[in-house]
Amino acid sequence: MRHVRRLALSGVLLSILLTSVSAFGAIAPGIASASSGGFLGLGTQSETAGVPISISGTLLDASNNPTSGSVTLTAPAGTFVGGGPTTTVTANVYGNFSAQFVDTVAGTVDISLSGSNGATGSDTVNVSPAAAASVVLSLPTNVVVGGTTAISAVVDDVYSNPIPSASVTFNVANSSQPTETGGFGSSAPATATTGQGTPASVSY
Repeated sequence: MRHVRRLALSGVLLSILLTSVSAFGAIAPGIASASSGGFLGLGTQSETAGVPISISGTLLDASNNPTSGSVTLTAPAGTFVGGGPTTTVTANVYGNFSAQFVDTVAGTVDISLSGSNGATGSDTVNVSPAAAASVVLSLPTNVVVGGTTAISAVVDDVYSNPIPSASVTFNVANSSQPTETGGFGSSAPATATTGQGTPASVSY
C-alpha cells in the first residue's frame, strides 16, 4: 500500500510538472510575438519649405499598448534636425517620441519608421513652396515688327521652388510711343497666373 501511495504521489508530481511545462510552452509564443507592434498618431501632414516640423507618434507593443524603446526614422529627401536623412529617437515610458524634420524641396516625402520592438510605420509630409522670392522672365530672342510676342514668368521661392497660383502683372514698354520726357510709353498692364508647373504668360 505504501508503494502504491508513492506511485500515486509521483504521478501527481509528474502531472504538475507536465502541466507547468505545457503552460510555459503556451506562454513562450506570446513572448515572441511581443517583439512586433505598431505606431499611433502617424499620417499625413503639411510643411512649408525650409520650416522644420515635428514627426511624432506613439510606439505600441503587439497588444497595442504604449511601450518604451527606440524609433528610427528614415527619409528619402530632406533631413532630420541634427541627424541627416536618418535619425533615432527614444520613446518614453508612455511610448511618445518626436523628431524634427525639414525639407526645402516642394513635393511629397514618405518617411519610414521602425521600432526596436519590430514595429513599422510611415508618415507622409506634403512640402509646399515658401513665400515668393524671385520672378524669372522668359523673353523672345527675336521680335517681329507688327507681330505678337509672348512673354512668360515663373515665380520662385527662396529655394527655387516654382510657386503655383501666383499672380503676375506685366507692363511692357512700347518703343513706338515715346513719352514727353523722352522715355517710352507702356501698353496696358496684363495679369496672368502661374499654374502647377507652368509659367504665367501673356502676349503683346
